Amino acid sequence: MDKILSGDDLTKSGLNPGIQECLKSHIPEVFSEGKIDFDSLKLVMGELVETSTETYGLNWNGKRKSMLISRSDSFGAMRPDVGDGLGHESAKNTIIEGDNLEVLKLMQKSYTGKVKIIYIDPPYNTGNDFVYHDDFEQSIENYLQVTGQFDDEGKKLSTNTETSGRFHSDWLNMMYPRLRLARNLLRKDGAIFVSIDDNEMVRLRSIMDEIFGPENFVESLIIKSNPRGNQAKKHTATSHEYVLIYAMEKTSLEPLATQSDSSEYNKEDQVGKYREMGLRKRGAGSRRIDAPNQYYPIYFHEGTSTIHVDNPPEESIEIIPRLEDGTDGRWRWSKQSVAERTNELLVRRVKKKSSGTLEFDVFQKDYWDKEKTTKIKSIIDDKGVNYQNGTVELKRLFENKKTFDYPKPTFLIQYLISCMNMEGDEIIVDLFAGSGTTGHAVLEYNYFNSMNLSYVLVQLPQLVEVDSDAANFLDGIGKPRNIAEITKERMRRVAAKIKEDNPDYEGDLGFKVFKLDSSNIKEWDGGSDNLQKSLEDYVNQIKDGRTSIDILYEVMLKSGIQLTADIEEVEVGDNKVLSVDNCRLLACLDKEIKSEAVADIASTMVELKNANPDTDCMVIFLDSAFADSSGKLNMSEALKQNGFGNIRSI
Repeated sequence: MDKILSGDDLTKSGLNPGIQECLKSHIPEVFSEGKIDFDSLKLVMGELVETSTETYGLNWNGKRKSMLISRSDSFGAMRPDVGDGLGHESAKNTIIEGDNLEVLKLMQKSYTGKVKIIYIDPPYNTGNDFVYHDDFEQSIENYLQVTGQFDDEGKKLSTNTETSGRFHSDWLNMMYPRLRLARNLLRKDGAIFVSIDDNEMVRLRSIMDEIFGPENFVESLIIKSNPRGNQAKKHTATSHEYVLIYAMEKTSLEPLATQSDSSEYNKEDQVGKYREMGLRKRGAGSRRIDAPNQYYPIYFHEGTSTIHVDNPPEESIEIIPRLEDGTDGRWRWSKQSVAERTNELLVRRVKKKSSGTLEFDVFQKDYWDKEKTTKIKSIIDDKGVNYQNGTVELKRLFENKKTFDYPKPTFLIQYLISCMNMEGDEIIVDLFAGSGTTGHAVLEYNYFNSMNLSYVLVQLPQLVEVDSDAANFLDGIGKPRNIAEITKERMRRVAAKIKEDNPDYEGDLGFKVFKLDSSNIKEWDGGSDNLQKSLEDYVNQIKDGRTSIDILYEVMLKSGIQLTADIEEVEVGDNKVLSVDNCRLLACLDKEIKSEAVADIASTMVELKNANPDTDCMVIFLDSAFADSSGKLNMSEALKQNGFGNIRSI
């Protein structure tokens, strides 16, 4: 079998079009120029293969391992830090401290197909700011050790210098698995926005084509981030960066449009504000032959200022749609539309570029209203996207201290949100949260637009430079010296500012905090020399120091329940029953369940289930909580008799 087969070959080999579409939807990276690369297919399915056959695509040192790591399991867990959050119990916003690669793995079951927008501002790979250096042989240890990439004085050690032979490969190995996992989170009508500069723009586009499919590329926005230009560059003064946009399914994505800028509507009549738009078609498809029915004369009577297409008054002026070169053009409207909508048209003299003479032309009065939208342009040069604004915003919140380098302005994020046809309760994820610009933008967008969008921010607790404004500021508020603390503090201060401006505001300003850690469940030490001790230790599978809430959130994620799901706590004697997401999950995770308490716990769970009869409910206990097997058996039988079918123990 050849490595790449044609469509006919695929059908002959048993891969019908339906299967092909399914593969393309879930693993587009195995397609090369519209055909299946079977070696790549084997690779993502778990086979490490050697190949010498050349195909189109971007290859680099470590790509195979980065593909495999994106499909490996995580052995981590997200532990809640209730005291570090804001309005923890009711908050629908989430801040997660940890390596976003491990976090993404843990989010797969609960957040797949649930996210409307992913925005990321990853390291730009300038050679001195790259901290993510994945060790593909390790999982959770990568996060636990990554902050050790600093010397004893807290100074950052470069992990990706230009002298490295893997300058670009290291960055690609970092980005590839994260983008691959991030794609899974998007809704069909969702999109990912990635800020980037020229250092890795070309390579980023290549791997995103591979992961999302080139057919799902939407746009490469040019952001005029530095109007004065970067004068430090040798040859040019670069004044822009990019935002790459890819859709999950481009066919399901609505046009990217924002509310029309009322400042463009600089004229006004008795109807309202309007702007003039030439009725003559311009650009592509503007010739007479392109739409012959839209070539016709329009008559203007100067004395009465009236417009006609049929039976014009005497002494009316005939206006023909001519192109600048004098050839026949066409109007944008049909003859019937002009006849019915003359009140929306006006005629005035304009100076022709070709001849320099004044000639009559027809214009549409395009009226403004607050619901009117226009597609976003590929070049964004609004003053709001000047990245200096991001620095100013942050300084205002942090007592005029520079706590973060090059934060994005909230205007940019809100602009991207505004173009995505949001309904009000969607999820927005930022995997490189930095100072928390995305969270800030979401809260303000909700406030000004009466929406209830929620954010998930992921930030590595990367150490800040010693003797910096950031370090001094964090010392002053009694927080550890890492960037994740800046993220959280910014969200606290933004929430306080909104509440100060409007004490009656009832929108969600809070957030829950989770910290990436190893699993709450012990790993079996099958290689221990002391078998008896291993057996005794494993009787209680829960690690020391882990709480029932720690365990609950780990079970929630693995059961497909999001971190912000509602949790109801019911006391049953000395025990607690936890009901999650209207009884999707019922848990009693106490370390001890006495025999005499079994009936009461089972009865409570039955009552909770009866209050949510349509919910498919799962029940979880700790195996070690029961004094003997009879207690566990009695609990299981009592629940089964009342219709519970999914009963598990840890």
